[in-house]
Amino acid sequence: MKFSLIKKKIKRYLVFTSFAYRIGVCIAAALLLAAGVFAGAFFEETGLICAAGLLTMAEVLSDYWLFFGLQAKEPQKMDFLRTSGFGMEVIRDAVMMDLLRKFLTALGILAAAYLLAG
Repeated sequence: MKFSLIKKKIKRYLVFTSFAYRIGVCIAAALLLAAGVFAGAFFEETGLICAAGLLTMAEVLSDYWLFFGLQAKEPQKMDFLRTSGFGMEVIRDAVMMDLLRKFLTALGILAAAYLLAG
């Protein structure tokens, strides 16, 4: 039963993500990992801090791309989610899964960069 709840939350998150968004996130993660390894190899901890800053900027841009309509004062085409019975729950689950994805992505990229940079 617990697995079905997680599966439902993941599906609600994937409703908001397009295929291009998912590919873009994977490419950005690979580029940030390469930048973190490169910067960490030459500048040690300072390079990893710079890679973390780049990661933060990339995540802010991805948040703007993914949830653009939710942050506007009068979002277009989002009223059906706000007024439906499960709409706010769908939005809440999608935002929570996005936050979890960002945390795990940041943890993975920075840990891998630290280990690969030596």
